[in-house]
Amino acid sequence: MALLTLGGRLLPSPETALLLLGETAISPLLASLVVGESISGQAFVGGSLVVSVLIIHAMVGLRNFAPTR
Repeated sequence: MALLTLGGRLLPSPETALLLLGETAISPLLASLVVGESISGQAFVGGSLVVSVLIIHAMVGLRNFAPTR
């Protein structure tokens, strides 16, 4: 929680919101791996969709801030 508070000062609000959304999407997967809970198909598809959008957003952001020659 402390890192989220400190990082929120450096990142824009939409970026912080996306990171929090990613945490919510990855939580069922971690619960499945660590505790052994089962994941429904809908939760898996929804989490995969959110994580893919976060990865695409990060890749587009990195491409826009790439150093130019």
